[in-house]
Amino acid sequence: LAWTVVAFFRNEPVNAVWIVVAAGCTYIIGFRFYARLIEMKVVRPRDDHATPAEILDDGTDYVPTDRRVVFGHHF
Repeated sequence: LAWTVVAFFRNEPVNAVWIVVAAGCTYIIGFRFYARLIEMKVVRPRDDHATPAEILDDGTDYVPTDRRVVFGHHF
């Protein structure tokens, strides 16, 4: 973004692709570090705790399943 501002004040042309790439990279890097912060400070996951699907497994409503299947259900 800083390079875009410098180029803008010098009246140089700026390709929009570079702005989109820079924004995407910033988003990815920020998401990676912020997601880890939220995971460790707020959620605090532990492998020794059972999930609700494991605790309440009744074969109908609560069924432990693969994470890729659960991801697919959201989309």
